[in-house]
Amino acid sequence: ETAASGFASKNSSALIGITTLVFVILQVLVARYWTGDMYFKVGNIAVSTDNDIYSVYYYRKAVELAPMREIYWVKYGIGHEKLMRKEQDRQARMGHINEALKIHSRTIAMNSMNGYNYNNIARVYKFYGEAVDGNKYAESIRNYEEAIKRDPNNAYFGLDLCSVYINMRQWDKAME
Repeated sequence: ETAASGFASKNSSALIGITTLVFVILQVLVARYWTGDMYFKVGNIAVSTDNDIYSVYYYRKAVELAPMREIYWVKYGIGHEKLMRKEQDRQARMGHINEALKIHSRTIAMNSMNGYNYNNIARVYKFYGEAVDGNKYAESIRNYEEAIKRDPNNAYFGLDLCSVYINMRQWDKAME
């Protein structure tokens, strides 16, 4: 009898218990990931049927279950963006603006190399500038410039920045 087989026969109950525990933990992790993905997909369905309030609920559940999935956070933030544009009540609108800013800030922290993450937060600040406080355009410009720095060949980022300058009636910068 080898030392390993002797150890296994003497500790078989403990090895079975540890193996079972490892499999249970793995099953829970896989189930969380799978369930998070299901919530994400239902959120996408809600978006496609123009039920944005439901999309935010399902995206929130997805990020709770799979918090490392950047795309889940992106869609969750965009869900709040859609609600901020629809909301007529100022306080509720500000709630959605603040949530979108918080969520998109998180995506930047998760992946600061992705220009779209900066473009997303810039879009929120642009709306904030249009709807509530024109001083927020400066934050929008700063974030669009960060997006362009990370992805200089993305024409959308430049067009979005141009629209901020148009809103501010800074025609020379818009033309540039």
